[in-house]
Amino acid sequence: METWLSYDLSDLLMFSPRVYYRQLELANAAAWPLHFVTVAGGLVLALCMASPSAIRNRIAAAVPAAAFASSCWLFVLPAYAEIHVAGRYMADLFLIEAAALAGLAILTGGLRIDHDAKLLCWGAAASLIATSLAYPALAIMSGRSAASAEVFGIAADPTALAALVVIASGARGWQLLLAIAPWLWLAFSASSLWVMDAPEVWIILPALLAAPSILLARGVKRRDATAG
Repeated sequence: METWLSYDLSDLLMFSPRVYYRQLELANAAAWPLHFVTVAGGLVLALCMASPSAIRNRIAAAVPAAAFASSCWLFVLPAYAEIHVAGRYMADLFLIEAAALAGLAILTGGLRIDHDAKLLCWGAAASLIATSLAYPALAIMSGRSAASAEVFGIAADPTALAALVVIASGARGWQLLLAIAPWLWLAFSASSLWVMDAPEVWIILPALLAAPSILLARGVKRRDATAG
């Protein structure tokens, strides 16, 4: 027991920051110029949240489905799995989430975004715009090369972050289970980012705390509305 207690997060890190950011650079090089498509997808998600409709509810599920699949094949499997033993399991998690979201978009009409929760929808839209446009800029702001920027639909963190925002703000009922996969990835990733002293951790940690709170608040509101 004393031996286990002597470990901290730095002992569990399987790669150096240099190796991690090099893998991001390789993934970006392999994906280029898909970045324009994925960033556009993030902005489309913001539009879906800001102004929901029947077709946009489907799109709000379809875009994260495509993003999880592309991130898996472009980063998690070929890059992250090369430096972390859990990478292949995380790739499976991403593919399962992609399939679930695609099925949701095709078979059940997509997410059921609450048209009346305008403040929540606009807040989600603003978060998605920031994730799509500002999150990649953190690489340059922290002194790294732009080649290691983390882009939605390619890098895993902004992909999971955007999906968590959409699901926490727009899912209902059983759809809320779809928040588990992106939340788990972000919690897993945050432990590494914390040890690496990466600035992105200060974006991810608040999201990890906020998502359950939003889900709980929405559940209480819905229960009160039903009771009333």
